[in-house]
Amino acid sequence: MLRQRVLTAAVALPSLLILVIFSSQLVWALLTIILISVCGKEWCSISGLTGFKKNYFIVSLVLANVLVLLCLNMPQFYHSSRETVENIVFFITLMSVVLIILAIYFRWYIKSKIILAITGWILLFNLWLSILELQRDPFFFLAVLGIVFVSDTAAYFTGKKFGKSSLAPQISPNKTWEGVQGAFVGATIFVSIFVYLLQPEMRDALLIYLYTGLIVALCVFGDLFVSLLKRLGDLKDSGNLLPGHGGLLDRVDSMILALPFAFLMVSGIGA
Repeated sequence: MLRQRVLTAAVALPSLLILVIFSSQLVWALLTIILISVCGKEWCSISGLTGFKKNYFIVSLVLANVLVLLCLNMPQFYHSSRETVENIVFFITLMSVVLIILAIYFRWYIKSKIILAITGWILLFNLWLSILELQRDPFFFLAVLGIVFVSDTAAYFTGKKFGKSSLAPQISPNKTWEGVQGAFVGATIFVSIFVYLLQPEMRDALLIYLYTGLIVALCVFGDLFVSLLKRLGDLKDSGNLLPGHGGLLDRVDSMILALPFAFLMVSGIGA
């Protein structure tokens, strides 16, 4: 299992690095639409959608993404479309953070397929909008992805080695408080490298650490929420696309809240 995880990461991470830095906006948008549609397919497995409903979910998600892409690439609509995207991401992210934290705390077991489908559609659409816009500043985007990946990896190995206190036993028994602490420590060490190299003012350095802590916390909540839904559907993984990792949704679950928040940081919404 560990060997498969490492081999998959060794292939996927350099590919992602190249695509983020060198892809044009159009190529990146089309590629991420495909990836989000794969996540949509896996979300349908979690929510129990099949047949026409499954196809409608995926097609409508893709069409919504394409419509946004068309608007953003029309000069006469760009500024109004960009402002609309920022407002949509702000509203969805704010509501999602509140509702997901409540769902995890009270262990809301959502049994309605329609509610599960609508929830997934909105979260994946919001995630795609954020990924699309974050790539405009590839180095900031890579820094955020680094925080996500480092915290996730640190949580995995710290939890494996030192994990004793279960974080949410009725949702995901394998996740531990020690793993969460490892995630924060790993992410802090990672951003400390940037702080050392960039030598920002004290105020800016403190903001970097604050935002890093928030991103890690949102990663944990996103991961737990998808785990809650998988437990509801009696699934261990959302799919088997990535050897050793499960489905693509299993890799982006921690990004569902973290990347929209990162987009709002860089766009200045709410600041």
